[in-house]
Amino acid sequence: MPERETLVRVNNLKKYFPTHGGLIEGLLTPQKRFVRAVDDISFDIKKGEVMGLAGESGCGKTTTGRLIMRLVDPTEGEIYFEGNDITRLKGEELRRFRPHMQMVFQDPHASLNPRMTVGENIGHSLVIQQIGTKKEREERVKEVMSRVALTPVKDIYTRYPHLLSGGQKQRVVLARALVLSPKLVVADEPIAMADVSVRALILEMMIRLKDELSLTYLFVTHDLATAKYICNRIAVMYLGVIVEIGTVDQVFHNPMHPYTRALLAAVPVPNPTLRRHHIIARGEIPSAVAPPPGCRFHTRCIIAAPTCSERVPPMVEVDPGHRVACCRLDEWKKRTI
Repeated sequence: MPERETLVRVNNLKKYFPTHGGLIEGLLTPQKRFVRAVDDISFDIKKGEVMGLAGESGCGKTTTGRLIMRLVDPTEGEIYFEGNDITRLKGEELRRFRPHMQMVFQDPHASLNPRMTVGENIGHSLVIQQIGTKKEREERVKEVMSRVALTPVKDIYTRYPHLLSGGQKQRVVLARALVLSPKLVVADEPIAMADVSVRALILEMMIRLKDELSLTYLFVTHDLATAKYICNRIAVMYLGVIVEIGTVDQVFHNPMHPYTRALLAAVPVPNPTLRRHHIIARGEIPSAVAPPPGCRFHTRCIIAAPTCSERVPPMVEVDPGHRVACCRLDEWKKRTI
C-alpha cells in the first residue's frame, strides 16, 4: 500500500503561557515564569487518517489542537498544511484559510451560542465566509444536519440549544465543523460530554463521515480504549512532550514507554478472570511551570535510573513508524504489560 500524503506537519512546536502572580510574588520573583503547555513536539498527520493525541489532563494535547487550528499563536516552531507554512497567518489571510480546518470542541454547551437557533449556530460560519445566498446556506445547513442524524431536520433547525439533549448538542457542534467542507477536523474529546449510550453511535458516525467526505481527523482524547476504536496512529503526550508515537497496533501490542504502559494498564478489561501486571505511575503530575529535568516522567517512573534526570531522551525508532523517547528503553523491552 503506498504511503499516504502528508496533510499537516508540525515541527518543534512550543507554546509557553506566562503566569501572572500577585504584587508580592512579582517583587520576590521578578523573573518571568511560563507554563510550558507544549514544549518542542514534532509529528505529522496523513491525509485520510485518524491521528490520535492521547494523555492525561494537562498534558498539552488540547493546546496542540488549538495551535494547529491557529486559535492560539505558537511561541516557537512551524505548522505546515499541505506543504504551506500557516504558522504566522493573521487577519484576512487567516480568515480565508479557516474553511480548510475546523474544530469540534469538548464542551458543546459552552461552544454554542444560546441566543442563536441550531440552524443559525451551524450556518454562522457560512455567513462569516460569505458563502452562498441565504437560501443556499439554509439548504447546506439542513443537508449537513441530515448527515449527522439531527432529525427531524425541519423541527430541530429552529430550536435553541437549551432544548436539545447532550448527544444532539454534540451533533450540532460536529455539523458546524462540517458545514464548510473542511479537509481536517480537530476533534477535542468529542464524546466526553455525551451519554455513554450514544458515544459508540457518535464514533461510528464520525468514521462514516470520514469516508463519505474524505476527512482527516486529529482525535484528542484521554481514553486509549476510544483511541483504539477510531484511530490509525496514536501520539502519547506527557507534560507537554510526545513520549511515544506509532500505529494503533504498535502502541497497544508493543508499548515501549513506561507512561504508555501505565495508561494501558488503567484501561478496564471486560474479563474478571484476566489478570495483568499493572504498571502504576507514582505520585502526582509535576507542574508544567517547572517540569523535571531530563526525562519528564522520571519522577513517577518505577524503574527510573539516575541518568533519567540528567539528559532528555531522544526519539528512537524501534520499528518502522514506531518512535519512543525513553532512557530505559532496553529495560522496558524485557518487560510485559
